[in-house]
Amino acid sequence: VKAQKEWQELQEKRSKARAEKLRQEEMIRKEFEAKQELIRKKKEEAKRLQEEEMQRQAVLQAEINRYIDEGAKTPEALRAVNESQPGKEPCPFFSKTAACRYGESCSRNHRRPALGKILLIPGFYNHFSMEKNSAEYDTDISLEFERSETQNAFKEFYRDVVPEFELFGRIKTIRVCCNTEIHLRGNFYIEYYSERDAARALRKMKGRYYAGRQLNCEFADVKSWRAAVCGISKCAKGKRCNFLHTFRNPGDQYNIKSPPRWSVRKAEKSSVRSETSEK
Repeated sequence: VKAQKEWQELQEKRSKARAEKLRQEEMIRKEFEAKQELIRKKKEEAKRLQEEEMQRQAVLQAEINRYIDEGAKTPEALRAVNESQPGKEPCPFFSKTAACRYGESCSRNHRRPALGKILLIPGFYNHFSMEKNSAEYDTDISLEFERSETQNAFKEFYRDVVPEFELFGRIKTIRVCCNTEIHLRGNFYIEYYSERDAARALRKMKGRYYAGRQLNCEFADVKSWRAAVCGISKCAKGKRCNFLHTFRNPGDQYNIKSPPRWSVRKAEKSSVRSETSEK
């Protein structure tokens, strides 16, 4: 009798253990299924949002195409301004040059227009002499490139790319940076007389490849070339300056109509000296 009772108790324990195991397995299964369902819903939601965004972009691109090709009114979306740090003080350098050494990590606000007359293609022009550490390898080579090759190479680049940009509309200004700082090095600024022509150029050039590198095009809010271009005739910082140091365009084509501040001051001093000598 005792043995039978012990056997029954053992069977009950085993039965309870099996039941507990099944309960635990069922709970784990339900938790797993709940997680899988949550993942599925998140994927579906992400897919839905992606499809909606693609549809929105397609509609917007159609509006942009009508704006560019058919003279339709400017889409409202193109009147928007994208801000990196809304509500914060504007970055003084980005506000003047549309470029900042700190990029997206800058604590100040970078305002980027969705449409404008000025296009910026960062790092479009590239040359050995503009590398920040080029002089470390061979000073003589660096000087040789600096003096004789850089401007000639720039002229070749200019004559290679500018004719295509002329196809998109009437150009007002072209400036190409010879700074060595990475955020300005080789930056290509082109200003059209109309926003429509600038939009046409961006549509055609964005994502294109040049010299083995993909181009990134964006609109730039450069309010004044005089404020963007370095205001010192002989800048102590040289090409490492945070203001624009630019190549001279062949034949001064598409030059800045309003000269930079240093040339205005130089002209004023020359005028004063002339008046003094006359007296």
